[in-house]
Amino acid sequence: MVNRGIRDEINKIKTVVHGGNWREASLQYGRTPDEMLDFSLNVNPLGPPAAVLDCLKRNLKTIQRYPDPDNRGLRETLTGYLGVRAENVMAGNGSMEILHLLMQTLKPRRALIFEPTFGEYRRVSQISGAEISTVFLKRQDGFRLNPEVVSDNLSGEELVFLCNPNNPTGYLIPEDALREITEICRCREVFLVVDESFLDFLPEWRKLTLCAKAVDADNMLVLRSLTKFFAMPGLRLGVAVANPALILALNNVRDPWNVNILAQMAGEVALKEYDYMESSRALIQQEKDFLAGRLADLGLNPFPAAANFLLVDISARGRTAQDLAGPAGRRGILMRDCSSFPGLGPDYIRLAVKDHDSNSTLLRVLAEILHPEEK
Repeated sequence: MVNRGIRDEINKIKTVVHGGNWREASLQYGRTPDEMLDFSLNVNPLGPPAAVLDCLKRNLKTIQRYPDPDNRGLRETLTGYLGVRAENVMAGNGSMEILHLLMQTLKPRRALIFEPTFGEYRRVSQISGAEISTVFLKRQDGFRLNPEVVSDNLSGEELVFLCNPNNPTGYLIPEDALREITEICRCREVFLVVDESFLDFLPEWRKLTLCAKAVDADNMLVLRSLTKFFAMPGLRLGVAVANPALILALNNVRDPWNVNILAQMAGEVALKEYDYMESSRALIQQEKDFLAGRLADLGLNPFPAAANFLLVDISARGRTAQDLAGPAGRRGILMRDCSSFPGLGPDYIRLAVKDHDSNSTLLRVLAEILHPEEK
């Protein structure tokens, strides 16, 4: 059946594959979510802060009220955490809502995407009707992005997406290179979207964030996520930081109650849990080093990563991602098959960094799959 009025480009859009699809995995492997270790989901292994869970339990009855349409309490807390003014901040129903609102507001004719990266940049561009220019970063360069690559590939694009640290590679653009990229975009009058969804996992995130630069720039939006670092993706909570005029425009096109009342409360509490933040960063760094070292011992090749996950090249073992993901799933271990990422393919998997016991279980299962004769 052909539905009248559907734009041709909409019919061509493909659903983006994501990790963390516990329902599908549960059906596929016949296990409950509690019986699986999900390494495809890039969230804090400590789980939500205890204070957040207590807050949610105490305030469940508030769902009978509408949330504050202006997200005032959350925005005030964000100003202290990010060091910006309230007029520079907007909260969203996850970072994806903000991306859609931005593309509706700007309506860029052409967008530039550096692959491999988060698949939703391509989809939101397609939905908005933007033509997409794609640059594939090189495996031999560690999928690193430098200013020369940005400059050499700008030819009429009106918007550029950067993910920093990048998902799925974990690569963090160095400070000086990032500064140069922002200057290139400013001089070429190109709008720059900087996705910092995983930056909070770095102890030095305040030194690296572009929030302070975005508040005065007329060509930049910084995207942040509270759900990954604070382990509450089910609540959906994203943040935009930009100049006041752009924030006002985004607020004018968003839904009036876009962030639910429990998500607002959880965000306010989470942003004050400084001991939790410090413990989380220490755990991630320690366990990432442990996991990367043991993966290398198994003959796999994890890439250096700034984020809370590792991109792993498995080609040296002569296996594909499905050769590992299928048997691991049947053992209750979920991993991200990177075949769906443009620029990667079946030679790669992505693994979230978890607590020591979980990481050890993953390594044991991988050893069993790779060395069945040693069982």
